[in-house]
Amino acid sequence: MSISFSKKGKKTSGKNRAFLTAIALCCAAVALVAWSSALNNSSQSATDYKVEDFPVQDYTDSNIEWYDDESESVYHEEEPVPPSQSVSVEENLPEITQPVSIQTEYTDPAAVSVSATVSTADTEIELAEVSYQLPISGGIICDFSGNDLVFSKTMCDWRVHQGIDIECAVGTSITSCGNGTVFDVIDDPMFGTTVIMDLSGGKTLYYCGLESSSVTVKKGQSVKAGDILGTVGVVPCESADGTHLHLALVKDGVYVDPIASLGIK
Repeated sequence: MSISFSKKGKKTSGKNRAFLTAIALCCAAVALVAWSSALNNSSQSATDYKVEDFPVQDYTDSNIEWYDDESESVYHEEEPVPPSQSVSVEENLPEITQPVSIQTEYTDPAAVSVSATVSTADTEIELAEVSYQLPISGGIICDFSGNDLVFSKTMCDWRVHQGIDIECAVGTSITSCGNGTVFDVIDDPMFGTTVIMDLSGGKTLYYCGLESSSVTVKKGQSVKAGDILGTVGVVPCESADGTHLHLALVKDGVYVDPIASLGIK
């Protein structure tokens, strides 16, 4: 089957296209005229009105009404009082006939009493303080070594010396260096019979090398400076150094020099 076009058909098709084109042009012209007319009307409307034509509301303070949301009541701003009707505050004040004393500094009674208490306590502490003394008369044959090692003739080794050795004869009376309480009396295999005494300020004294049978104090007993504790015996771990009293002081858990810490001269 073949497709063919006649001359008559070709002419008919050309006429249709011309007709449609004419209709389209007419529609475009109509749309253009309508758009131009609308634009002119809009411009005219904008120019017809002036600023003076709009109503102006007077927003002066006298016309403002304040509203409270909670009470829904209206508050009007109060008008100023003329000078002739003003009220003087001084007219309502009472007349002062006598001078008034104004206290500019506040003194707390509690602070005064506390201060007095502290001062009294300091005075009592100062009166209670006593000087310390050596427990026996004699020369120091071995000083406190701290962390330094010293040679022990008895033990034949190097070790720290945590006290002082005071030379004396056997049977010499030993007195208390100061006021205190006997913490305990023990027999130590290395240092012999030892009286342990608590002093004030976290200090503990060790009197080592007493004759066991000569001890005159017991645990819990209060003693004063100069009270006799016993007599000198032997210090087993230092016997090669001759007869002496080994005196050691512990302060806050640490061995310290008794001479320097107690202020013994």
